Amino acid sequence: MIICPTPFLARGPVYRGPVRYIAMARGYISANNPVVTDLDYRVSQNGLKWYKKPLKGDINAHLRSDQSGAFFPEGSIVAFSALWVYGRIWDDGDNSRAVVFKLSGGEFNRVVTPIDGVKGATGIRYFSAAAVEAGNLVLICNNGERAISTDGASFTGYSAIAFTGKANAIAVGTGVVAVGGDAGQLFTGASASGAFTSRTSQFGTTPITQLVAGNVLLAAGGGKLSTAPLNNGTAWTARTDPVGGSNDWAAYGNARWLISGIDKLITSVDAATWANVTARPNVGKRLSAGFWDTDHWLVCMLTGELGISADGLNWEVLTNAGLPAKNYRIFAKLP
Repeated sequence: MIICPTPFLARGPVYRGPVRYIAMARGYISANNPVVTDLDYRVSQNGLKWYKKPLKGDINAHLRSDQSGAFFPEGSIVAFSALWVYGRIWDDGDNSRAVVFKLSGGEFNRVVTPIDGVKGATGIRYFSAAAVEAGNLVLICNNGERAISTDGASFTGYSAIAFTGKANAIAVGTGVVAVGGDAGQLFTGASASGAFTSRTSQFGTTPITQLVAGNVLLAAGGGKLSTAPLNNGTAWTARTDPVGGSNDWAAYGNARWLISGIDKLITSVDAATWANVTARPNVGKRLSAGFWDTDHWLVCMLTGELGISADGLNWEVLTNAGLPAKNYRIFAKLP
């Protein structure tokens, strides 16, 4: 691994170097009215050393609900050669709207969708997950509605998939789209804009919190796992989680699966048989974000520590990377 030289820092706290990675943490200062969020934004040139940077663009106005609504991020995705950050803006403690921001030219600017919700009268609405299907960006709202963009400039809204609870996750396979949510509900369809059919997930009433497409389709949540062929979401097979507990993050890269939670990291090459990673970087800690970065895994703990691994089994931990102890929901490399 090559660690790049420390980028140039201007006189004062403002980072002036190249930006190739971003991290964004979420938290509440106040969950009442007004809602005020603790939104921490960090950037990096090499993914190993991070610096605080002021937010620019429309997103900067969404820091508290007595202004234009406090932004609370859920995740990010790369589409149309840009990074998109999605989640909610709180109008007050009882109402939030779904929102997505596009990062371009160093600014996060909002792109309005038809299903964002009505200010102050929506109830709790937010974009919970996103995927790319045939080049199109697909956003799933917690109520099961879909917003799809074919050009990166505008979105078309689609009616809700019939979830009785929240829709939490989406994955796109080969000719199949899977969406999972509360109470083990799982739906699949031939396209994100078409009709969806309920499937048996093998989860019972346990929520599905993660859906990932790799060499198979994988559903995870609450210590339960289930898989289906990448090109057929009709029948799902229960798999054994050797650790149990929370499943906060799941990813596939370099022909390997990783799933993490609190003091947990399990791995598999086929998503059928799983093993505990004994040399995990998050011993006694929570790991909630990460990705495969061409030649190594890069993961982030809520303590602000970074884990680095070439094979997903042997890890190096960086304890002074410039990330404070926060709930990092966005941890991504720019396109």
